Amino acid sequence: MEAVVRVLRVLQPLGFDCVIPFSVRSIEAGLSRLGSPFDFGIGTTELAAPDPSPPDALGLLVANSGALWGPFQRQFPKFMTYPNPLDAYTEASFAEVSGQWEDARTFFSHGALGRRLPIQKIADLSGELPLGPAHLNVHPLYGPWIALRGVLVLPSEPPPKAIEAVTSPCLGCSAPCRPALEEALAGKQREPWPEFAHLSLTQNPLSVRAQTFLRVRGVCPAGRGHRYSDEQILYHYRRAFPAS
Repeated sequence: MEAVVRVLRVLQPLGFDCVIPFSVRSIEAGLSRLGSPFDFGIGTTELAAPDPSPPDALGLLVANSGALWGPFQRQFPKFMTYPNPLDAYTEASFAEVSGQWEDARTFFSHGALGRRLPIQKIADLSGELPLGPAHLNVHPLYGPWIALRGVLVLPSEPPPKAIEAVTSPCLGCSAPCRPALEEALAGKQREPWPEFAHLSLTQNPLSVRAQTFLRVRGVCPAGRGHRYSDEQILYHYRRAFPAS
């Protein structure tokens, strides 16, 4: 699809390397069935036909793997004065894309513009990022080492057919993430988890409690080769800013 290629051409160099196309109408219907209705604002059509179909548009779920870190770190000085530099970087990156379409719409997972986006359910309904036992969306390649940033809605044709769901990496898994999540929520762990213990010794140490939630991702067997770098982990879990 030409629109998807155009979007990737802009967003991939900025670190947003996961772009999943979907039918807005289908996702809206799916969200309604789940009890989480969301209106992407594509409007209604005035047609002479007796039973006009609801309008549709191309939706693009935008996420990133660890590939985000390098581009964001290089651009960090431009955004360091914002309350949340990464959110500001994400909004600026989306703007570079949406400016190419007159009627493009943008929606962010961090709740910008006052609208709470049910992005995890959207990712699950897309068929490519199923929800796992620990309520994390799991990518077939990156596993849980992804971040859902937002949705772009473009005045273009959606995928020609319903998206077929990928085989979930969680199928047949013993789900070590589930007890890890239960332990994190219970707050019982008092010692650093060995794999991330060294993060307790940095200039901006990661607390044991933060490590327990990080462990929910860490025990997942999917995508282990794509684990975030230590710097990226510290930024996401400790808000330790990268060197400018």
